[in-house]
Amino acid sequence: MLEFFPLLFSFIALFLCSCSYFSKKKIFYLIFQMIAIVFLILSYLAAGQFFATVSLAICLFRTLVYFLYERKDKKVPVLMVALICALVVSAYFVVNFVWLKTANPLDLLYVFSLCGYAVTFSIRNLRLMRALVILPHILAVSYNVLLPAPIFTTISYSMEFAATLVAIMRYDLPFTARLFAKKKNKNEVAK
Repeated sequence: MLEFFPLLFSFIALFLCSCSYFSKKKIFYLIFQMIAIVFLILSYLAAGQFFATVSLAICLFRTLVYFLYERKDKKVPVLMVALICALVVSAYFVVNFVWLKTANPLDLLYVFSLCGYAVTFSIRNLRLMRALVILPHILAVSYNVLLPAPIFTTISYSMEFAATLVAIMRYDLPFTARLFAKKKNKNEVAK
């Protein structure tokens, strides 16, 4: 029964994260991501993964800040991105060295992943952002596979990675985007 809640929260996060990558506007992408991060926080909290929980709280803050900049049609300042990365690194040291005293070199994969997300999510061009977010996805999946994370959390990150690849093929690669557009046009003609 204890495994049920992390799985449920991860499943909801999976659905929302997957939806985010199919958004055509960055603002909708960020809204889906914010809600998904709340469920990821709940999943890690229920599983007792405190560093991931604290880091995802910082990610929620990051996504909210980026959302506010996007709403104002402004670019996120590099200093803000650096501040968020510094918060993630600080959280790693405080949680793992001071509070829990359970520092694990494997956590550095997650730290790099979260900093990678901070950098890529700050990019306003959704096409470029989708292409660059692949590296943080790979790091996050690796972290969750190597860490005894709840299986559905690992699956959630893996599916988010797959959704990103599908969204890139659907919207960003010229050949496949044309292919999807032709299918759409054929379906409209058939109606």
